[in-house]
Amino acid sequence: MSFDFLKGLLILLVIVGHLLPGSADVGLRGAIYYFHMPLFLGVTGYFVRRYFLDGGVISVLKKYQWRMIIPYMLAFVVYSVYSLYSSEEVGLKQFIGLFLYPYYHLWYIPAVIIFVLYTMVIYKSNFLIGFFLFTSA
Repeated sequence: MSFDFLKGLLILLVIVGHLLPGSADVGLRGAIYYFHMPLFLGVTGYFVRRYFLDGGVISVLKKYQWRMIIPYMLAFVVYSVYSLYSSEEVGLKQFIGLFLYPYYHLWYIPAVIIFVLYTMVIYKSNFLIGFFLFTSA
């Protein structure tokens, strides 16, 4: 099975999972949600190259700058303006809340970036220290 096929299948499962009614804890939707996002992170981890991990945090951020970070920031601003505009309370607390708990589908991009940075820590440090940091987060 090729990675392109696997990615396509996972994308279809994301769409099906979002279309199915009910809770994400039970039934077919629960079964899909149980494995599809962890598998997406696993596929992402497979494609993180060693030369990429040998660089520093700045090189990681530069690598993801145009593909993930800037589109994420634009979407974050649009959804934040909408959310704050439609909210009864507007303030620093609400803005920080939007940053810590991203709007619906925006959670995945920061999760991938954090995953890659954790992978870098595990790769560059003593494996046990990196593994401890990864599992304690």
